[in-house]
Amino acid sequence: MNLTEVKAIVARVVNNGSAFAYSEDGRQVYIPRRIAHDLGMEEGDAVTLHCIPNPMAEKAEAVPLTTVRATVDRPFSDREPVAQPAVQLPAVIPTETPKDLQGRCLGVLAGRRRFMSTKQVAAMLNEDRLHVSNVLWSLHNAGEVVALRFYRCGGQERASSMFYAIDDGVLEEEMGG
Repeated sequence: MNLTEVKAIVARVVNNGSAFAYSEDGRQVYIPRRIAHDLGMEEGDAVTLHCIPNPMAEKAEAVPLTTVRATVDRPFSDREPVAQPAVQLPAVIPTETPKDLQGRCLGVLAGRRRFMSTKQVAAMLNEDRLHVSNVLWSLHNAGEVVALRFYRCGGQERASSMFYAIDDGVLEEEMGG
């Protein structure tokens, strides 16, 4: 079997336990549940994936690679709590480049000057929520926007909600400071 080694960032863990990651060159990669679950993958983890071309022809254009073996190089939870440049996580949108959607997301956040959820930004842009989520996360990892995580109860590994803003001055403005 001819495997392609890919360095990537886990962008989304879905309800069924499978995951999706973006490679350093912007390709989306599918990670089956048995691999993602066994390795305890979480959104933001840096991973090395050994992949084959996606065998599902109808999905291969959007998600060209499927993982058959993986390692978690650096769990997201081990990272510093500040935004750092990282792998860009472009959205897969055939009618628009990822940079266009990034610019539109930045424009919404800059224009509103408040923290906004992915759902709110997606609704304002009339875009798919998953695509906007990937772009906002990419912008956060690149240090272009700030993210605010809310946890419903102590000890949670993942945030219950994420909100984004153009800069950390927005928090002071919203708090009246």
